[in-house]
Amino acid sequence: SIYVNHGGGYAYRLCPADREPTEACFREHHLEPVGNVSWVQRGADPSSRVEIVATRVSSLPGDRQPAGGTWTKNPVPPC
Repeated sequence: SIYVNHGGGYAYRLCPADREPTEACFREHHLEPVGNVSWVQRGADPSSRVEIVATRVSSLPGDRQPAGGTWTKNPVPPC
């Protein structure tokens, strides 16, 4: 759910189960998105789910984490 939207985007990271779940561990294991679609859904009703074209953004060295990784722009316009 989005209660207050300030734009931005998201990326996913995992830390292996055999490692200490620290911020550093998660930063080391950024997951690259697959495909060019995302889905938006209103509340808990899966029948409201709509497929949309995802806007992927590649980070440049010096950008916010992950440097060189890809994140996805929030598809909902900011308030």
